[in-house]
Amino acid sequence: MKFTLHEKNDSFQALIVLGMLLMLCMGACQYALSQIMYREAETNMVEKTVQSRHLIDERIKKYYETLRYVNSVAESQTKSRSELNEYIRKVNPALKDFILIGAVTPQGEMIYGDKAPYDILPVLQQTMRGYEKIQYHCSGIFEHVIVSVPYWRGGRVCGAVYGILNSSAMNSLFYHEDDDSVVFAASQHSWQLGVSSMTIESQQAAHTFFNDESHWNSLSQKLYYNDYGIEAFENGGKKWYMVSVAVPELDGWYVYRMLPAWVVDTPIHNVLYLVLVASMVLAVLFWLAMWTLDSNRRESQDKLIRLAYIDELTGLYNYAGLRRKWHTGGRKPVTIFVMDFNSFSALNMIMGNEYGDIVLKKTAAILKDGIDQGEMVCRVTADRFALLMNGEGALERVQNLLEQVRDSVREYTIVLSAGASVADEGGHMNAAYERAITALKYAKQGSNIVVFYDQKMYEEQQMRKRLKEDFEHALERRELKLYLQAKHHLQSDGWAGSEALVRWHHPELGLILPYQFVPLLESTGDIKRLDLYMLKEACCLIRHWLDEGKVVYPISVNISRAHFASKSLVANICMIADSFRVPRHMLELEITESAFIDDAATMVDRLQELSAAGFRLSIDDFGTGYSSLSMLEQIPADVLKLDRNFVLGWERNHNNSLVANVVRLARDFGMLTVIEGVETEEQAAMARESGCDVVQGWLYAKAEPVADYEKRVYGGGSDE
Repeated sequence: MKFTLHEKNDSFQALIVLGMLLMLCMGACQYALSQIMYREAETNMVEKTVQSRHLIDERIKKYYETLRYVNSVAESQTKSRSELNEYIRKVNPALKDFILIGAVTPQGEMIYGDKAPYDILPVLQQTMRGYEKIQYHCSGIFEHVIVSVPYWRGGRVCGAVYGILNSSAMNSLFYHEDDDSVVFAASQHSWQLGVSSMTIESQQAAHTFFNDESHWNSLSQKLYYNDYGIEAFENGGKKWYMVSVAVPELDGWYVYRMLPAWVVDTPIHNVLYLVLVASMVLAVLFWLAMWTLDSNRRESQDKLIRLAYIDELTGLYNYAGLRRKWHTGGRKPVTIFVMDFNSFSALNMIMGNEYGDIVLKKTAAILKDGIDQGEMVCRVTADRFALLMNGEGALERVQNLLEQVRDSVREYTIVLSAGASVADEGGHMNAAYERAITALKYAKQGSNIVVFYDQKMYEEQQMRKRLKEDFEHALERRELKLYLQAKHHLQSDGWAGSEALVRWHHPELGLILPYQFVPLLESTGDIKRLDLYMLKEACCLIRHWLDEGKVVYPISVNISRAHFASKSLVANICMIADSFRVPRHMLELEITESAFIDDAATMVDRLQELSAAGFRLSIDDFGTGYSSLSMLEQIPADVLKLDRNFVLGWERNHNNSLVANVVRLARDFGMLTVIEGVETEEQAAMARESGCDVVQGWLYAKAEPVADYEKRVYGGGSDE
């Protein structure tokens, strides 16, 4: 059976596309790396520029301290001005950075020190108001940097102490070289101050930058929105970077760091080049590896395809292979038959797994030989097969194949069933297959038959789907109602309690009986939520009766088999009863006898826990054949509830000895007996003669709403 994936698949072209995608990815990664490296370089340039600004700030603070020292010395000395000047310069060597030092009043009168230039008063206006300042001042063709501090007398500013820096100090303050870069402080209109030591190339680059309005405006805008600015520009065919940060002490002045672009770009380009080379090498190695792997893949592909799409035991397609053939071979109208054995696990247990494998191989051979060209057969699961068949007469052919399979197995009687559905042209195989599975479930209720999916099955499916979806809202909207069926005590001829039953009052579908939705909830696991819901409703009702001072008879509530697997079952039931302050003995928990078939030990443990917690326990539907009489000794039950089949058996045989024997056995174990399904006086008399304690049935009461039950039990209502 040939089955490949080489069709319309050019591995070489795929590798080329993969290689191109890899190159694009490498290009994107390289671009991202370059952006990261340039951001890192930008951060580094700004940090170094900020360090230079801190150096300038420290020097400015030193000049302030020097002038404050001059002021303090002047205040403490009584010497003449000339003697004072000479004394000050001797005691503070730092004053050598100033060409002039002195103090002047707001009116221009000298207090001490060197005579001030005639136009210095406007420069000192802010200092006269109490501010320490350092300012650039241009007087004619001379450029000065003036440092000034307030001159205090009697707690108020009486003038200003000023110092004019000499050219060496100015140059030291505003200019230095560092790591192939030039650092200087300047404003837009005084950028040449103190930078005469620049190289000619650096001076030309700075001249180009400051005289180009576009560069200056771009940098100014960046400085306006950020703490720093970086601008790239060219001079004489060479690229430069200009970095700038503001100097807070100098209004309108900035620290500029100018460096050739190669200082930043070259290391980055070297790294990117190495990354590119490494990426190319890795790409080539990757392409070679992929080429090798693809060659190996093509050599072993057929084997892998068989494992993926072919059933190893029978050689037929598996379900995945069938789906693929369906999609690649066209969607013609076909009939899908799904067949399996009704009890194949029993065959394996009795005859052995090897014999079971022989039966499967025989079945596969018969089905494969029985299909025409263009039709398909596959083994879906362990004992389930699917056939896609064309044309008329498919039903008769499948029935004939089922008979051939049965006849081929002589040592063991096997039963087969099949479900069928038509997949229309253009339809989906999955949907048709699911419909056939649904039909198979109906077919397995009989034996050796084929059932076609029909409208009734569809409607039932839709109803199950709707009920499943509506259940959540039913709990929220309290559409699930508590009904009670009263129990009659034969000896006292009075009421002995009731059984809680559920009815679903659907707002659109009307009254829905339990047999229509309880099995669905059992299959989905929602039955546990229903159990707790009904338990709460029963507790709420008992609490209501207690509050009204009524005589309260026990209410029995059904607990599903699925609930006993939960370790929190006992705790949840106790919590619900205690939350309503309901005495636990007023709740009777009913468990069906069939619940013991799965894990009797776990069931007994849970029942012992519930009994120890104070709840009454009842074994429901006793006599359906799932448990032995010896198990009654292990079950800590208070009530044994006989199934309606005991009543029907008495009507057939008119012999109540079986019921009487079960009643005596229950009493020996300390259990009360209840018999269900009592509808006539004759049946009630039989139960009384057999020694039954309590009867339940339509003779005394049907399942009815709470209000009707209360009328019957507490208000003397009729039985109708």
